[in-house]
Amino acid sequence: MSAALRAAQIPVAVRRFLMLTASGSIAWRFWVTHGSLMPTFSLLRCLAVFGAALTCACSPPLNWREVHVPGGSVKVMLPCRADEHERDVRVDGQTSRMRLLSCRAAGNTFAVGQIPTTSSARAEELSRQLLLALKANVAATSGQSRSWSIPGMSGEGSQRREAWSGFLSDGTSIRLEAVVFTNDTFAYQVTVSGEQVDAEAVELFFSSLKVVR
Repeated sequence: MSAALRAAQIPVAVRRFLMLTASGSIAWRFWVTHGSLMPTFSLLRCLAVFGAALTCACSPPLNWREVHVPGGSVKVMLPCRADEHERDVRVDGQTSRMRLLSCRAAGNTFAVGQIPTTSSARAEELSRQLLLALKANVAATSGQSRSWSIPGMSGEGSQRREAWSGFLSDGTSIRLEAVVFTNDTFAYQVTVSGEQVDAEAVELFFSSLKVVR
């Protein structure tokens, strides 16, 4: 078989990869000359390296930093640079203004939402409604609930951790994990969401929450 015919047998993407890398160029020349990538290395190994390179290029590492939630007394570690914005949320028939810090890394969205209220009692009620709204937003089909402890909290505020699996309105599957708590007259909603969530990142994120005075 001619060298040209041998070259034409390799897919274009693999051909380019072989020609652009040092070890790949050796394998390319061996294939064109002898009709095989052996004994340099196998085509399967080449494809594995090629796929790994693409994965590394598309998945930036988590870059943790501590941030102070504006306007409140809460600090948390975030794995990416957060954007700050505000939005209206409709909870329990009332519209409240939520200040939000959020960022996206490794396929997950990390967010911290804060709502000021007029009293600690109102904050407690709002936190319960926030949990119900989160669950409804993902049409939860299964979930887990447990108490949670945040360093620096007084004994009065509630603290809950929830995890649900469900679906978005477009049918996309989603995993949502959340910590909802109150501090003084503020209600907080801290979430991680994605088709799959990084369990270690979730634990670090939630465990880093603390109230500073």
